[in-house]
Amino acid sequence: AGPRIGYDPGAQTGLSGSDFRHWDQMRVFLINPDSQIEEKIGGRFSRYAIPVPPQGIAYLAAQVRGAGHQVHCHDQYATKIGHRELVDLVRAYSPDIVGLSVLTLAMGAVRTIVPMLRAEMPNLKIVLGNVHATVFPGELLANGLADLIVRGEGEATFVHALEMLEADGDLSEVAGLSFLLGGEPIHNPDRPTIADLDTLAYPEWSEFDLDLYKCVSLPLRIFEGTRPIPILAARGCPFHCTYCAQDFAGKRLRARDLNAVCDEMEAAIEDYGADCFGFLDACFPVSKKQGLEFAEIYIRRGLHKKAIWFTETRVDLVDLEVLQALREAECRMVQYGFESGSDRVLQSINKGGKATTARALQTMRDTKKADLLSFGLFMIGSPGETESDCEETIEFARKLDCDIAKFNLVVPYPGSDLFDEFRSQYESGGLDEDRVTGFFDWSNYGGELVYLPEGMSSEQLIRLQRKALRRFYIRPALVWRFMTRRILSFRELAIGAVNLLLEVFRHSPWAPGSVPDSAPSPRPTAVVGPPAG
Repeated sequence: AGPRIGYDPGAQTGLSGSDFRHWDQMRVFLINPDSQIEEKIGGRFSRYAIPVPPQGIAYLAAQVRGAGHQVHCHDQYATKIGHRELVDLVRAYSPDIVGLSVLTLAMGAVRTIVPMLRAEMPNLKIVLGNVHATVFPGELLANGLADLIVRGEGEATFVHALEMLEADGDLSEVAGLSFLLGGEPIHNPDRPTIADLDTLAYPEWSEFDLDLYKCVSLPLRIFEGTRPIPILAARGCPFHCTYCAQDFAGKRLRARDLNAVCDEMEAAIEDYGADCFGFLDACFPVSKKQGLEFAEIYIRRGLHKKAIWFTETRVDLVDLEVLQALREAECRMVQYGFESGSDRVLQSINKGGKATTARALQTMRDTKKADLLSFGLFMIGSPGETESDCEETIEFARKLDCDIAKFNLVVPYPGSDLFDEFRSQYESGGLDEDRVTGFFDWSNYGGELVYLPEGMSSEQLIRLQRKALRRFYIRPALVWRFMTRRILSFRELAIGAVNLLLEVFRHSPWAPGSVPDSAPSPRPTAVVGPPAG
């Protein structure tokens, strides 16, 4: 089995493991702040917003503990406790360091929690990490929201920073760290990404109440009652779609040994009672070879008799042979980012290449033949997209006929090329004010449209999104499939139908609780990024 405890920081920092064992233990409290994503974008479907165990924090906790320190974790997004109660928990633990995982949607919580912590524990060191902190280290330091910023991959940088803090050492030696010195922000050189991910200890799931993540309300019958645990076979992504924030993990794909991945899955089954896994890779499998090899190992070790799993990949990375092998290995659902029904739009967002609409149609036919559930992701409002393009996407989704579809309104989140492009245009005055609303007001993200494609209004986008939902889901053939394949329970099918009708017709004068068109409630997308935590 792979390393489960005893992470050796020397592998990443140049220090030996013995250097760390001489320290006094530091007490570290790690927090995944509440992003309130289901309240912001879930609408009537927020009951299906199952929290995902924060893999990033679990990985970090394992390395901190392996380096000889005490650590406690709290996932506020899952527990839903208030900020006051969270601060009370931190104070009761009496930590030396508090680390918060910062995605853009969680900035509202961070802006409230950190001042409360500083007021009650003035000697506490505050460390921020994850995508938003990596993109805006100077801003967060200047605003007093952090003493230290861990940029990029956090494990080695955070452990090295703990060493320096404990020894009153020189923080300028910690690659990947930002901090204030004499009131000025210091940004140390970036730390190289971890070359061998199998040197990391397994995520420390013992710090979390895994029952909080149980699929008690997920309408898909095959996952009902399971306790999914995230699994990662690689970091980085060889593809560079403009809307995606996966470059946070590096542009180079760093794949783990597949036997080591199965070691971790087997350990999670034995130690935590895992009966379902979800791959959090940008794409898994990333090649036919990887898919076939993983399926063979998973079956040979008998893991297919113990846990089901699901994944996300691209339409040009799998074929019928691979999909059938994955199904034999108890993969139950594959998620595809179809994005658009226009090949021109796919090219403009760097999703093109071999991931064409024709390939998508073939892959969906293969997915059905392999008896896998399919979850299609579509985007409305990409740069340069017209209303005609959006209509093409809506009809393309019907033609693909996947089991589940989600239609997101595009939001350029920090960490994506799309955000960098619009930030540059915004700061140079090259972006019309009427196309951006509160672009740098992070509280708007997830709840408001902060960007509009040229020539389109927010009302148009919301109308198109609702039309997509209506055209895709209100089809007798799809309802019949849900019932005959027992994809949904009758109860969930009925609840979902009512919610869908109320949502798509919400602005009609006869709809219950209808509101005027001047007060739309948009449902933006969270552009793909690293897992929460």
